[in-house]
Amino acid sequence: MSQQVLILSSPEDPHAIKVAAHLSVLDTTVSYWKFDSFVHDGQMFFDLSQSNRSFSLQDDGKTLDVAGFDSIWFRRPGTIKSKQFFEPWVQTVIESEAEQALKGILYSLPCLWVNFPMRHEASSLKLFQLEVAKNLGLEIPETIVTNDPQQALSFYEKYDGEVIYKLITEKTNFHLPRFEFPHGIPTLPVRKMDLEHFQQVRHAPHLFQQKIGKQSDIRVTVIGKKVFPFNIESQAGGGKIDWRTDYKVPMQACALPDQISQGCLNLLRRMGLNYGAIDFCLDADGRYVFLEVNSAGQYLWLEDLTEVPLSREMALLLAGKSEPLVTYEQCAFA
Repeated sequence: MSQQVLILSSPEDPHAIKVAAHLSVLDTTVSYWKFDSFVHDGQMFFDLSQSNRSFSLQDDGKTLDVAGFDSIWFRRPGTIKSKQFFEPWVQTVIESEAEQALKGILYSLPCLWVNFPMRHEASSLKLFQLEVAKNLGLEIPETIVTNDPQQALSFYEKYDGEVIYKLITEKTNFHLPRFEFPHGIPTLPVRKMDLEHFQQVRHAPHLFQQKIGKQSDIRVTVIGKKVFPFNIESQAGGGKIDWRTDYKVPMQACALPDQISQGCLNLLRRMGLNYGAIDFCLDADGRYVFLEVNSAGQYLWLEDLTEVPLSREMALLLAGKSEPLVTYEQCAFA
């Protein structure tokens, strides 16, 4: 019997397309679904009885037996959306009930998850990531979060102005005006001219870190128990502080010290993840400094550039042909 894989994304998603192509030759059946249609555009039925568990969806004329999937890729699942009602609170209530229903149902499905939704959500917390990484022995930048302008100024002075600012969550970018370009706030240096605006820190928590003198940036893509490191020559281009602002610099597969490679696996295992895109920087003294992990990070651009078969490795994991880092039981109950 062929392996059943559900990709929580659109069939137009380039990552999903590439992985599905590999899955097609691995005796695997692939289905797609997104949360957007959960409330109004389809029908759902969840049966949780003493002797049975079933979860079926009827969407776009097709029926999905969600409880029958062997693995689920939590790729780009979308969001639950209700149509507008005359009374706005009705829409809010519907979305709240739908969200709790869907979370409860998905969390109860004992299959291979890449990644388990609850773990994905927790792992998106940057401060939590840093604490976990530090406790596992990985080096992290000196970091503060404060809404006290004087504390921010003291931190700036402590490191002689070698300080950066970054968003506490990338989700904040979705709330910025769409007409701004480039859209989103990258990691930014705190300049001397910015000090006159430090009183604005009191309006919200701000994340400041010691600026690391880099040789390069390191992206480590972990798929199951496989570790794929890449060196990004960020200092050769315009993205010296945030390499994401310049993708034109040389990037190539590289090797990691065993201690760092094992540290990456330990980090994802502790956070209950089977996939993660981990960012380090390599400092002037050759130390690997952990920056953050993205449990749904993009990788296709690296695969296209370096020809490292990341999509095939993801397909092997979803098809049960390679060993996961964490099981459903470890994700849901550990």
